[in-house]
Amino acid sequence: MSEPRDRVADLELAIRATVRAGRHVRAGFGDPGRVEHKTPDQPVSEADLAVDRELRETLTGERPSYGWLSEETEDDAERLERSCVWIVDPIDGTRSFLAGYPDCVISVGLAERGEAALGVLHNALTGELYWAVRGAGAYGVRIGVRDVDFEAEAEAEAEAQVRAQGAGGASGAGHRRVEGPALPTEETVENFLGGPWGRYTLAGAAHGGGPQRVASVLVSRSEMDSGALDGLPSEWRRIRRGSTAYKMSGVAAGVADAFVSLGGKSEWDVAAAALLVREAGGVVTNLHGEWPALNRSRPRIEGVVAARGAVRHEALLARVAELRARAQAPADE
Repeated sequence: MSEPRDRVADLELAIRATVRAGRHVRAGFGDPGRVEHKTPDQPVSEADLAVDRELRETLTGERPSYGWLSEETEDDAERLERSCVWIVDPIDGTRSFLAGYPDCVISVGLAERGEAALGVLHNALTGELYWAVRGAGAYGVRIGVRDVDFEAEAEAEAEAQVRAQGAGGASGAGHRRVEGPALPTEETVENFLGGPWGRYTLAGAAHGGGPQRVASVLVSRSEMDSGALDGLPSEWRRIRRGSTAYKMSGVAAGVADAFVSLGGKSEWDVAAAALLVREAGGVVTNLHGEWPALNRSRPRIEGVVAARGAVRHEALLARVAELRARAQAPADE
């Protein structure tokens, strides 16, 4: 490991805090309690707020000099004066969480002078835990489950979706609904902290060998249902999955070749996940082929295009440009 020692300490703090906060997600799954709406399509549950409170208390309590930017905390411009800022989405994929799908993650990123320094994603319902440190690689493990092959498991799930959709299944058919007791995450997380991490290395986003073509793409249910992605090539297999960050982790883990979303995002949606993709060997940009600095006064990002390797990314970016041009073209008289 070549990263500075303080980043290792920050990472271990973020992993422990994220895994511990996952109990709120498991407790609220299937019984979310009170749900409010910030906007008609932006629900916030008691679990969102509980995770936010715990993470803020732990992360800023241990690192009082770091700033804080979270989806569920009122923004404070004082963060703009801090060199290091936690960027957090307590539950990315709240709508999936409320609908009974385990497509949601706790996302914790740390930005240092506008660049992602580390990122942690945890799906508390499946036990998946991903982390990355700038310049030191990307990693993934299923806590409490041995030797899980993420790519093979996702392939089986995608095939189930295709079969369900072919038989007239509803959007999202084929996704697992998680039941049973809470995973023993807090106890088992100590088994791999401190390394060595080599056995957990993710390289799914590296281009590897063979033809550099897009065969599968992760997409959101809402964008598929709205027709926003209808212009994507028919031969590209679409894998529906909730949560922007969770879809991006799928690119890093080799679940799919790419992920595209035309909708606007916030920094907390992507700060951790974009680093994960890059450190796994992938490419991620906004719809214009750029990636803005983090911790800006207006923390918005215009869409996401992530892919395994530069060739796939360029092909996807070209398709996205066609989709956007078509959407902006005036209708025939």
